[in-house]
Amino acid sequence: MAMDATNTANASSGAIRERTLPHMPEQTILECKTFVRQDTLPSPRAADNCNDDRVMCLAGALEMYRRYGHHERDIRHGQKKRKREYVADYAWS
Repeated sequence: MAMDATNTANASSGAIRERTLPHMPEQTILECKTFVRQDTLPSPRAADNCNDDRVMCLAGALEMYRRYGHHERDIRHGQKKRKREYVADYAWS
């Protein structure tokens, strides 16, 4: 299930606010400051005469990490089902 633009923007702003990203280039930070909600669609988006390429790239990378990344506190990776060995109910002659 894909995240919509509002949830993606919220997840990105949360990661920035919580300082979970070790390094962000200055240009990306500047584009994040011009990423705003508008009354017309699509929203949220870049302000007029601004770019949002880096913001969308950051949001996509964070979503990929959320779905497929690994972290030492991630419990999803330890819940894989083990393949059961087949045992026949009777012996073959």
